Amino acid sequence: MNEIRQLCTTSSSPGKHLDEILALFQACPPQHRLPSLSLIGQSISCMSIEQLDINIINHPLFLVIRHSSERLLQSWLNNTTLNGHEYRAIFYIYQLFKLVSEWLIEQDHMALDNKNKELIKRIIKNLFLEENFINTLCRVINQLINNENDEQHSLIASHSSDNDNHVSPDDIQFQTHISDIQAEQADIVDVLFRCVNTLLTLYSHPILLNSSLVDQNLTSCIINCLNTPLFIQLSTEFLRQNITYDQINIRSVFLLFTCLDYCISSAVTQSTLQLLPSINQIFHIWSGISHNFDDDISPLIIRLIRFINQLAFIDKDAIIRANLCSYLIPYFDILCQTSNLIDDISSLLVTLCSTTIGKKHLRHLGFVPHILYGTKRYAQLWRPLTFLITQQDLYETSLLKRLIHLLTQRTINIFQSLTTASNDTSFDSALPSSKNHVTEIAIDWFILLRTNFLTFLLITDGLINSTKKGNFINMLIDTILFVQQDDDIHPKLIDVMIEFLWTFSFNTSTNIHDSLQKRIDLCQWLKMNISESIPSIRVTSQGLLSTLDLNTKTLNRSTVNRHSSIPTNNLICLINADESHRDLCMTLRDRLQIEQQYSVELILTSTCQSIDSLIHLINRSSLGLFCASIQMKSDNLSHFIHYYMSHQSQKIPMLTILTEQDCEINGNWLENIPVVDKQSILKQIRRCLNQNDDNQLLQQHTNNSHIQHSINSDEIHNQSKNYMQRPVSYWSADDVTQWCEAAQGNFETLRPLVKRLNGPALVHLAEILSIEPASMYHSLNSELIQRTGSNVPLTEYVSLRSELQRLLIQKQNECLTTNASMNNKPKKKKWRHSRFCTLI
Repeated sequence: MNEIRQLCTTSSSPGKHLDEILALFQACPPQHRLPSLSLIGQSISCMSIEQLDINIINHPLFLVIRHSSERLLQSWLNNTTLNGHEYRAIFYIYQLFKLVSEWLIEQDHMALDNKNKELIKRIIKNLFLEENFINTLCRVINQLINNENDEQHSLIASHSSDNDNHVSPDDIQFQTHISDIQAEQADIVDVLFRCVNTLLTLYSHPILLNSSLVDQNLTSCIINCLNTPLFIQLSTEFLRQNITYDQINIRSVFLLFTCLDYCISSAVTQSTLQLLPSINQIFHIWSGISHNFDDDISPLIIRLIRFINQLAFIDKDAIIRANLCSYLIPYFDILCQTSNLIDDISSLLVTLCSTTIGKKHLRHLGFVPHILYGTKRYAQLWRPLTFLITQQDLYETSLLKRLIHLLTQRTINIFQSLTTASNDTSFDSALPSSKNHVTEIAIDWFILLRTNFLTFLLITDGLINSTKKGNFINMLIDTILFVQQDDDIHPKLIDVMIEFLWTFSFNTSTNIHDSLQKRIDLCQWLKMNISESIPSIRVTSQGLLSTLDLNTKTLNRSTVNRHSSIPTNNLICLINADESHRDLCMTLRDRLQIEQQYSVELILTSTCQSIDSLIHLINRSSLGLFCASIQMKSDNLSHFIHYYMSHQSQKIPMLTILTEQDCEINGNWLENIPVVDKQSILKQIRRCLNQNDDNQLLQQHTNNSHIQHSINSDEIHNQSKNYMQRPVSYWSADDVTQWCEAAQGNFETLRPLVKRLNGPALVHLAEILSIEPASMYHSLNSELIQRTGSNVPLTEYVSLRSELQRLLIQKQNECLTTNASMNNKPKKKKWRHSRFCTLI
């Protein structure tokens, strides 16, 4: 033992003598083991974080110390007390574990390579991920909490100095000469709480926290500790006495802070929700205490808010039922000012707003004006505000003015930041670019502003008419034209800003069109983009120019005869902006085609590559059917289709069918289109297409029903995929593409031209090829040279003619066979009502 004392006290770095210390410790007689363990623990714990390294922790001596700590904890569980040597040994082991925990946190802030990170992870896991040790720790924690519950300990404030500073080597001689007397029970409990507190902090580190062994054993133990009367009692005393973290004893530190921090960091499960009643009770007590608004928010309340944010991810409805957010309203501004809490508050609000019930709950509590006021200081609050704001709020003049003011102020600040960043010539490629950071912020803001706030026409009007620091639209245009000159600017920023300006161009209640058309520099730049930019910028530039052109000329189009009694001559444009609703829209399209014999073209705006092709399709249409969704409210291409149809000299009728229950169109451009439900959609389509002869339509529908009466919704899905079961004249462009890929003939060179056609156009092409084969060869050859630079091989041209002739003959034979089979069947009673009401 004297040799160990000499190595521990005289050496400035005991880490150099770990092999000798371990050998001497193992040779110690049993009566000197615990004093020697105290010496070793105290000596190593006196090291600084800089002196400690992974090689010291990886030494076998550390594993011996960890095993010794387990035996000491088991001794207390068995004897309910510790003698003097045991008390000192566990105290210095706790100091050693505390040093390791601090060292681990320090490593997280250091730039380590993957090899060193993996080495640290492996060594720490080998040292502490041992089931018996974790189970012993859980038993000690449970016993300590049970003892405290039994005694109803009411002293939350610490009457002794909890000095955790490391002991210097000079003090070792004095402290290790204390005789082996029975330690005081209060001191034993105190040191045990310190030990489990340090170990729980250690197990809260991601290296150990993500282990299933820790999650299965330690997590349930901590939840049980928090689900006790002691937790509520200590919380109540802490809040009412308004004392600081430094003034409370180790019992309260462990239960109120370390346990909560562990739960916040660990994976929240359904079992964690059992703590909600206790949390609700603590918040109720806190709300009943008079507060000085100049004081800081209690660290306990800060942790509870973060914990609630984690629980909301598991069960939003449980948080709503507990009405926990009501406690935040009176102190909302102070809570937002609290360091590092604004992100948790914003996340909690956004999570709850993701459901209709949560949105109504927060609106009922009155969060809208509080959040709006907070956006001036905290940009994180803009996102929850986008979920909560409604058209009803905008009818309040003062709120609308303040919202317009704050939106304008932040957007102008973004303009100025972009201009400053583009002027910055001090960019160093070796350092993170502030320009990239500004660009990312600008992109996020423009997308948030356009896809949420600009869906309200009142906000769009307000921003256009804003004169803060100049004309808002001119500032936007100037920023676009200035930023695009920077060769290093991200193309997505340009695309987003053109989309932003395009949204404003649809406005009809201001003089924005005159302002935009006067900006010749903008129009010239947009025209240049059509031929020189990436596809996304090309489409948005072309769309913006087309929107401006609509206001300078009267549109005439060649339309189909709307008074025709044959409904298949009418083309319906089915517009969808949400990729997730594609299958639903395809089902709607196929049923309109198969059951009602309409020609329907499904337009998925996210795949549109050409405004000219879109306009050509609109000019052929007799009806626009918009599948309204939350995404469509801010979709510029959908808005352009509506805008274009509205500006025709002979307006194209339009209808809206809601594909999302939560889609509110009040105050949005979609509110100008009549909304129909699935029961009345067929009737409204007939009305819009001016089909007066309903009897003929019903007769035709009845005949089709005899053929299709056994087809259910799933079969319609299958039919939409099997284009060969439909007449060629009902094929879409996608169907033609599938036919090209499945055709046996070899006409690879011509496929880019054929794939651009739909069913009726394909039939027309086949007819022309059969009448004027020579002239059509030269026409196709010229177009192919212009588009791809390739000539049409004569063999491929002949192959295409052959495939088209065989296709049309095959379809004619199928029609004759179908008609013959129908004539042989007995007539059935006509259906009174269309089966179309079973749609969706």
